Amino acid sequence: MTITPPPAESGAIWLFRRVDIPATYLILASLAWVCTVVPTIFASALTAPENRSTLVVSFVAVLLGELVRVRLVGEREAAPMSVACAFAFVFYTQSPHGNPVTYNAREVVAVCGLAMAVGGFILSRRGHPVRMDELAARIISIGVASVVFRDLPLADRLPLAEWFSRHPDQAWLCAAVTATVSVVSLMVYAFTMGTHNAALALAPVLPSTLAEARALVGLNTALGATGALIAAAALPMGLWALPLFVAPLMFTLFAVGQHAQVRATQRETIRALAKVPELAGYTSMGHAERVAGLSVIVGRDLGMSERELQTLEYAALLHDLGQVCILEPLPQGATVLAAPTDQQQIGADGADILGRIGVFPEVARALRDQATPYRQVREFGQDLPLPSRIIKVVNAYDDFVHVLPSQDPQAAAIERMHLGLGYEYDPHIVDALVEVLRRRDL
Repeated sequence: MTITPPPAESGAIWLFRRVDIPATYLILASLAWVCTVVPTIFASALTAPENRSTLVVSFVAVLLGELVRVRLVGEREAAPMSVACAFAFVFYTQSPHGNPVTYNAREVVAVCGLAMAVGGFILSRRGHPVRMDELAARIISIGVASVVFRDLPLADRLPLAEWFSRHPDQAWLCAAVTATVSVVSLMVYAFTMGTHNAALALAPVLPSTLAEARALVGLNTALGATGALIAAAALPMGLWALPLFVAPLMFTLFAVGQHAQVRATQRETIRALAKVPELAGYTSMGHAERVAGLSVIVGRDLGMSERELQTLEYAALLHDLGQVCILEPLPQGATVLAAPTDQQQIGADGADILGRIGVFPEVARALRDQATPYRQVREFGQDLPLPSRIIKVVNAYDDFVHVLPSQDPQAAAIERMHLGLGYEYDPHIVDALVEVLRRRDL
C-alpha cells in the first residue's frame, strides 16, 4: 500500500510505536522482583517476628488466589483472588497479635511476586499458559500501591501505614485512603495493559488504555474494595478476616465465569452463522472475518467500549447474512456494487433472520442500518448507530480492494471511497480507517 505517513508523525512517535512495551514491562518487573526477593525473605521474614506470620499467610493466600483464575469476556483472564489478597497485604497495619507491622514496599513486591511466580509456574506445568505481561502489570500495580501506602512520608512525615498503626481510631479515614490508593494502583494497571495492547496492535495508547479501564472497572473496583475491607477488618479480627471476606468473592467469581462461558458460546454461534453466506457461495471466503477484524480496530481507535466493540464485531461478522435471501449471488459477493435498495434489503433480511432468534437486538439494528448513507445523518439528523457507519466504511473498503482492477488495490479503494465522502461514508470513520491502514503499512 502506498499511503505515506504524515510529516508530523516522526521521531518520538515512530520510536514509541516500535518499542517492545510488553517486554520492557516484564524486564522491569523481573529486575525489581529479583533485587528485592532475596534480601527481603532473609531480612524481614526471618528477623522481624511481628512481620513473619503476616508475610507467610499473605504469601499462601496470594499463591492460592493465583491458582483460582476466571475467564472474562473475550480472551481476558484474571486472578482476582490473588489481587484482592495482595491489596490486603499492602494495607495491613497490625499483626494478628496487635503489634504494628514494619515491612515496606520492597517486601510486599518480593512476597507477592514470588507467590504469583510460583502460582504461574504451577499453572504452566498443568498445561494452563499464563500471560507474563499481565503478571508483570499486576506486580507493577501492587508495587505502586505499596510504595504509596508503606514508603512515602505522606502523613506527618510518616508513611501512611505507620501513621494509621499509631492512630487505630481513624478507621474510617484508613478505609477511604486505602480505597483511593487502590484506585490509583488499578489505574496504573490499566495504563500498563493499555500500552501493552497498543504496542501489539500498533494502536494509539489512549483509546487502548480507556478500553482496558472500562473493561475491568467493575471487577477492579470490587477487588480494591475487598482488599481495603480485609485490611480494615484485620484490626479487630486478625488474619481471620482474610478467608472471611474472600469466601463471598469465590461465589461472585463462579458467576462471572459462568457468564463468560455463555458469552463464549454465543461468540462461537455468531461465527458459525457468519460462515453461512460464504459456504453457500454468496460471499468470498474470509470476507466477514476481515471486515470484523478491521472494524474492531477502527472502533477501538474511536474510543468504543468493550461492550460496544462486541456488538460491532458480531454485526460485522453477520453483515452479509441477508445475502442468503437473494435469488442470484452478487459478483464476488460485493454489496458495494449492488443497488442502494438491494443493499437496504440485504441489511433488513439479515436483521430479520437474527431477530427470529430473539437475541442481540443491538446487533440486529446495526445490520438493518448498515446500508444507510451518511447523508441521512448530515442532512436529516437520523440517529445512525456508530457500528452501522463503521461496517459501511470497512465493508466498502474490503469490497473495493477485491473488485477494483488496480496495481495498488488498497490505495484505489481509499480513492474510490473518497468520491462518496460525506454522502455515503462518514468522513471521521474513513479518516480512522486510513490511519489504521497507515499504521499497518509502517
